[in-house]
Amino acid sequence: MQRSQLETALRAVAELTKERECVLVGSQAVHAHTQDPPVEVLISEECDVLPKDRFEKLELVASILGKTSSFHIANGFFVDPVDPGIVLLPTGWESRLKPMHIGDVTAWCLEVNDLVVSKLNAGRLKDYEFVNAMQEGTRRGGEHLYPAMPYTYYTKATREDVLAIRAYLETVDPAHNEVKVNQLPFPFNVRASMVGWNELYFKRGTFEPVAGKSDEWNRGAYLVEGLGHCGLCHTAKNAMGGDETTRVLQGGELPVERRGFVDSRRDRHLEDGGRAVVRDRLGDVGGPAAVQPGADGDRPVGRQAGEQVGKCGQPGLPGGAHRS
Repeated sequence: MQRSQLETALRAVAELTKERECVLVGSQAVHAHTQDPPVEVLISEECDVLPKDRFEKLELVASILGKTSSFHIANGFFVDPVDPGIVLLPTGWESRLKPMHIGDVTAWCLEVNDLVVSKLNAGRLKDYEFVNAMQEGTRRGGEHLYPAMPYTYYTKATREDVLAIRAYLETVDPAHNEVKVNQLPFPFNVRASMVGWNELYFKRGTFEPVAGKSDEWNRGAYLVEGLGHCGLCHTAKNAMGGDETTRVLQGGELPVERRGFVDSRRDRHLEDGGRAVVRDRLGDVGGPAAVQPGADGDRPVGRQAGEQVGKCGQPGLPGGAHRS
């Protein structure tokens, strides 16, 4: 729904209910926070409205302005009046509402994080499945995923960021991908074996900012250790495929063609012109590369390197993928 269409819908609600204020609890609330809303918002035909007072008008709004109404047929969009009894929102959401003024009509719009929580509480099965895959390492039906899907890193991402990624992916055209048959040797071809592997190598939980470090440092560490899943390739693995925690981001190899893995023992990328490579990929990170002397020469330090990554995007606390 375009902003102009949303304004038309809200004026119609105000005229019908004789109430000049309402609350936007659906995705159209994003219009109050940006002039460039995501495609998912623009292609949606519905406007989820919670009347501030005249709840007895819900049925009237649904019949006159709702789906399949003459208003819907004439305009191509409709109003979905929401029963306050079924909206699940976090504590204090009212204090975080942002007003959107349309003449003498005011739509109070959910704060973005409250909107995400509301969407999750609405219980869309596909959202739950996506969150579980990213943060719990399970797929549809509860079966365990293999760590080639880096859920061991994604678990550090906030749920809000995971759902933001889900929303973005819905705007991307699907592509055909033929899934190959599991060719792992026994016992790894038995997915139930991942229960034991997870006990050894999977630590659930979102990233916790480190006290005493800057917002920029923590933001970089959040990206490196979570959504960036840098250690999947750049941390050595043991015989079971788990991370060698004493060699974090010191270099690693996978059983595929090596393409630029950071390996301080042999390649010394950061020492031998690697900074130019990083700058080409990420832009000028500013300041010297984060390295630390070691027995094998200078090596990148995970969270210090993360601080450099944090400088590449907008500074801020961990979370809120919409800011980067």
